[in-house]
Amino acid sequence: MAAPGRVSGRVSFQRAQVAARATGLDALGVNWIEYPADVARFMGIARRLLIGGQSTNGIRNPRLEGGSAGAPGTLPTNVARTGGTDVTQTLAFSAAQGLACMDVGLAGTTGSTDSVYFFEAPNIIPAAPGGIFTVSMLLALTAGDLTNISSIQLRWTWVDATPANLTTFVGPDIKAALTSGLLRFTATTAAAPALTAWVRPSIIVSYSSGVAINATLRMAAPQVEAASFASTPILPAVGTPAASTRGADLVSAPLSSLGIGANGACTLLWSGMIPQNAGAATQTILQVDSGSANRYILRNQGASIVLLRVTAGVSGLVTVGTMTAGTPFSAGMSIDGLGGARACFNGGAVVGVAGGPTSGLNTLRIGNDNVNATPLCGEVSGVKALPVAVSDAELVRRVLGMAA
Repeated sequence: MAAPGRVSGRVSFQRAQVAARATGLDALGVNWIEYPADVARFMGIARRLLIGGQSTNGIRNPRLEGGSAGAPGTLPTNVARTGGTDVTQTLAFSAAQGLACMDVGLAGTTGSTDSVYFFEAPNIIPAAPGGIFTVSMLLALTAGDLTNISSIQLRWTWVDATPANLTTFVGPDIKAALTSGLLRFTATTAAAPALTAWVRPSIIVSYSSGVAINATLRMAAPQVEAASFASTPILPAVGTPAASTRGADLVSAPLSSLGIGANGACTLLWSGMIPQNAGAATQTILQVDSGSANRYILRNQGASIVLLRVTAGVSGLVTVGTMTAGTPFSAGMSIDGLGGARACFNGGAVVGVAGGPTSGLNTLRIGNDNVNATPLCGEVSGVKALPVAVSDAELVRRVLGMAA
């Protein structure tokens, strides 16, 4: 049903996005490709199918349009600078690795302690007390060096309704990780404080006063999302800066197209990788359902892979194994058609649940549930469906056979 670089014609694939452009890495794992709606994305060298959730990039101008080259040049629309005006700023605009870029040269003897580049106005990206956001962007060092630069950090500022700054936080120092090629960096906020109305993302280059610096930083695809981790870059259409929403990747198939009956008797095998733990959320790997309150689910909760059955809204579950974020794994579940299901993680012990639904099942979903609420936010190497339940020993053998 799914394998590196392809999805079976029996599978329906949908991703809503009106003006936004979804992205994914090419087969070299270097260049970012833009995708229209309802087109599957296969990530990087492994060519795994990317299944993400709905997300919005609150930054209106991640393509960094509207600027002009020069010293000091003109910053892109909605981008602002504070500090560092004692050193010469030189701007240039280009494209690299499939993305529009802004090169920022900072050279001279410093008379202050930092240069900050904001990617939005203070009162544009809505936030609320307790909210969690992730800032991300691609960065490279394309000229000069980092001598006398003490740190480079992604930063976010909580803003109240005035608007006035409440608190500013910075992510980890990324200076040592910079290379001449673009790399993506992310930083996740702590919970927004009381009175928060907006969040304002930026990057800060820090140094001591009275020292000589000469470095050119390449910046691309700045993004801020109301999430605990970053998704792939989300871009507006060229020439139309706006906050952009990429829909969830929805992958499903009618059980009838797979030769599976309404009692759900089948064996489903999966392999792939989830880049991050689910935290307080859940991430669906596979689900067989009736489109309502009856379903069998294999999913990630935190870092625990669990098998769950729901019958008339009442659930029962068992832990199958523990995954490691960013490490490929394989898993499978076998539904016997009589209310029982068994599951295996990475060829380990088989565990099961009883009391599941035995009729009315009609859909297999890969990487999400029936109400689009628990996206995988990960990558799928392969999915196989057999229209029969197999023995525990056979389930172990076949799960091992799915391993990358």
